[in-house]
Amino acid sequence: MSITRKEEPYFYVSTVLKEEPVVATAAEEYQPAFSPDGKEVAYLENRQTLKVMDLATNNREQSWVPIRITLMPTGTNIISGRPMANGFWCSMACLTAFKRPRVGLVAADGKSEVHNLTQSGYDDVQPKWAMDGKMMIWGSTRDGALAQGGGSVSDDVYGMYFSKALFEPFKN
Repeated sequence: MSITRKEEPYFYVSTVLKEEPVVATAAEEYQPAFSPDGKEVAYLENRQTLKVMDLATNNREQSWVPIRITLMPTGTNIISGRPMANGFWCSMACLTAFKRPRVGLVAADGKSEVHNLTQSGYDDVQPKWAMDGKMMIWGSTRDGALAQGGGSVSDDVYGMYFSKALFEPFKN
């Protein structure tokens, strides 16, 4: 979105704004997440394909979108949260073969398999980057309260540090 009238320099007081789609294809695109440098955007296509687009090569006059890479192919069934990029990795919650949501991590260059961070057997959802990409947090039913019928009625937040040096000050 951009401001169209120079005499209205701020969005909150602008009366006329111009909207341009970042991704516009015949597919359903949603839940965008921009890389920290703002040069790429990760998004979900048709609820099942995680893609990354290079914004510098985007030609808005064309009906096609220059995709840099498809990180997770169709059929993965990404279910919650949104793809989140820290510049090197994208995370998402996706279903496994046992139909339980897991937090997955995949290299932003598309050259690795999806890493299951949680491996808990419980519902693990809504991953978020923390501490400038040095930690991941997510919700889990692992230790949550259970209803009388056995289903989970609450989630807890779990975190994972990506380096031992970062974890050391917090382990006591």
